[in-house]
Amino acid sequence: MTDSPNQKLRSPMSQHPRVQIRRKTSDYYLVFEGMSGELLGRLADLSMAGMRIITTEQLAVGGRFKFRLSLPEPIGKTDSIVVCCTCVWARENEEAGWHESGHVFQSLDDPARATITELVNKIMVEESDRINRIPSR
Repeated sequence: MTDSPNQKLRSPMSQHPRVQIRRKTSDYYLVFEGMSGELLGRLADLSMAGMRIITTEQLAVGGRFKFRLSLPEPIGKTDSIVVCCTCVWARENEEAGWHESGHVFQSLDDPARATITELVNKIMVEESDRINRIPSR
């Protein structure tokens, strides 16, 4: 932990070259606490290894969480994904007034892994389309 509340917390992964492709989400994928169903925030980016979420309250680094990710459109017959993960970093975005936290997935079952793979690919296509969009004249 840091002594200064203004000092930025760094993810252990931020000190190493990234091997995972992380995809920022353009849609609002809502994140709920898995047991109570309480809305916590929204998904900010996603990879096969974990995710970053934006919340109104800071989550505890080292905390283990069960989240349910709500999908705006079903993928196959799935309209949500339940994941167990550990928070590896958390920080407050004072300018925006929210908290961000990074979570590493613990173990994903095959259906969750398949849905996340499809979701990461879907987000990648959407981001590519957005970047390559030619402005109308």
